[in-house]
Amino acid sequence: MSLTKRSMNMSKASIRVDKEEPCLAKIRSAYPSLFSAEKKIADVILEKPEEIIHLPVKDIARRSGVAESTVVRFCRSVGYRGYGKLKISLAQDLVSQVQYIHQDIQSRDGSAEVTKKVFHANIQGLHDTLKMVDDTEMDKAVQALLKAKKVLFCGVGTSAPIAEEAFHRFLYLGVPCVSSGDPHLQIGLALSLKRGDVALGVSHSGSTEDTLKPLRLAKENGATIICITNYINSPMAKFADIKLITSFREIIFRVAAMAARVAQLSIIEALYVNLAIRMKEKAVYNIGKLEELLR
Repeated sequence: MSLTKRSMNMSKASIRVDKEEPCLAKIRSAYPSLFSAEKKIADVILEKPEEIIHLPVKDIARRSGVAESTVVRFCRSVGYRGYGKLKISLAQDLVSQVQYIHQDIQSRDGSAEVTKKVFHANIQGLHDTLKMVDDTEMDKAVQALLKAKKVLFCGVGTSAPIAEEAFHRFLYLGVPCVSSGDPHLQIGLALSLKRGDVALGVSHSGSTEDTLKPLRLAKENGATIICITNYINSPMAKFADIKLITSFREIIFRVAAMAARVAQLSIIEALYVNLAIRMKEKAVYNIGKLEELLR
């Protein structure tokens, strides 16, 4: 059986995915957009979440040095109707999550310890991202890409290789798409988009201006905007039509680490496989023809 057919058959397998409310990941995603007082609450929760689930609102307010009303406001800022709902979600998160310990890498760590921490952080990042990706948003993204007359992939800096990889993957499927790592060319390509087209932007921070510019232009021209970012309240996420959120906690020595790229690539791969399944014979033909030519 060819690689193409085997991959298509494997996709038919039914996989049960745990989708409990990702409380800690949601707090980290919203963190940059929180007010300073709300960040104090977030810091307390993220530092010792296992203790928070047993505390009344007055105690977490005291620990954070804020008013009880600020705790309620914080809960709403991260997507919960109140402190009780947040605690329930947090308890579920602690029970269901894979128990990899997030630890900062220390200069005194040996190579084996550093390797273990890096692998554990990458695994946890993927686990958290799987919980953050909304099933409805993913389905909307798949449908938009299937119907698109043209797809533009945008990304600069460390996100440029992710956008380029997406371009190659979808091009091999037979999806009409364009991409460029040059911010100026991205603007030119965005100007050519119109209603029925899609622009997909990749930015960990969601605030990279060189990526935001072409996406805004594409949106003004009527294109559907899909974003892949780590922060749900980032500028990119706020104006995107479809939001695919990753989850990676930056720790010392790991700012913009590979784990963030792995999470982004996993979302791209999920989109690619979803499209391949729905394109059926066309996808099999295009991928098979590519394999034949490469051989």
